[in-house]
Amino acid sequence: MFIFVLLFGGLALWQAGTAIYHLWFSPLAKFPGPKLAASTLLYEFYYEVICSGQYTRHIEKMHEKYGPIVRISPYEVHIKDPDFCVEAFSPVKKLDKYGWWYRVFGGPGATVSTEHHDVHRSRRATFKNLLSPVAVRGFVPTILEKVKQAGLIMSHHAQMGRPVNMSNLYRCIAADTVSAYALPASLNLLDSEDLGEEFQSGLRLFFEAATTMRFLGFLQPLMMMMPDIIFRRLLTNPAKSLIKLIRRLEACVDETIQKPSDTGKSRSCLIECINSNTYREPGAFHERLLQEAEQFIVAGTETTGYALSVTTFYILQNVDIQKKLRQELVDAQISLNEHLDITVLQNLPYLVSYSPLGNHMDMELELAVATS
Repeated sequence: MFIFVLLFGGLALWQAGTAIYHLWFSPLAKFPGPKLAASTLLYEFYYEVICSGQYTRHIEKMHEKYGPIVRISPYEVHIKDPDFCVEAFSPVKKLDKYGWWYRVFGGPGATVSTEHHDVHRSRRATFKNLLSPVAVRGFVPTILEKVKQAGLIMSHHAQMGRPVNMSNLYRCIAADTVSAYALPASLNLLDSEDLGEEFQSGLRLFFEAATTMRFLGFLQPLMMMMPDIIFRRLLTNPAKSLIKLIRRLEACVDETIQKPSDTGKSRSCLIECINSNTYREPGAFHERLLQEAEQFIVAGTETTGYALSVTTFYILQNVDIQKKLRQELVDAQISLNEHLDITVLQNLPYLVSYSPLGNHMDMELELAVATS
């Protein structure tokens, strides 16, 4: 009992000493903001985890009270000034990322989660050609194939008199497209009987748990130490779906590493580009390929799927928008075949201006809206 009292007292003293440092001796102590936010991460934890991601909105209220520069945590200030962003994040500046914040994106092996500037630059260089406009335009036939397959699914549901979950359908298009870009073969969720519902449940769990793991990342090693039989019993169905996806990606990575490079292929996927590159950093290369694939698919699926869902809702809600879009597509003589020039869609003013993504609308959104 005495040991527990001693440990608890030591922890309390350590927390008190840390709070005193953050409040009065930290380099950020001079910036205004709530004292509780400045002394502990529990303040942010409450709004982000307990209140389900409401800290961004609360920060806006903090700016109204404290001004354009606010201390939002023991280690961060938030600056509400667009001009400062242009200056601070200039491409010529070599800035490292805030590693703690990027925990939300998964393992440190992926490019987007890489903390140090020079490492990030070298990692991105291994596949930068894959992201060039020319390379992306060459991928249009694959996107068209997925959009046409989705159109057939919609037609089948219409003939059967059954509703179709457009949110799931759009995320299937996005997942199949981005996985074909990242992996040797697409996930082909559009072929699944549940229209990717199992995949979506795992994806939703990832986003729900991501912010929590930023604060409670220390639990992950403890979970890995848990006996497998106990661990599996604790898993929910969405968690099992997420693990199933990870196992599938692991198999793709293993196959890519083990098989010889095919120089005769017309196009290499993301993990093949990274695997064939001469630059190899020390460490677990298998884990890096797995994390790159995970983050490409997760990010590319959710962002595009959400944008398509919201865009479709507002198009269907407004008859005038529908008419203008249809007329613009008819006048441009848009035809979904292998000869479609994506630049034609990108130059349709009303289609591009209506997109929630503005002039940087991605191809899938343009093609899907063009078929609606």
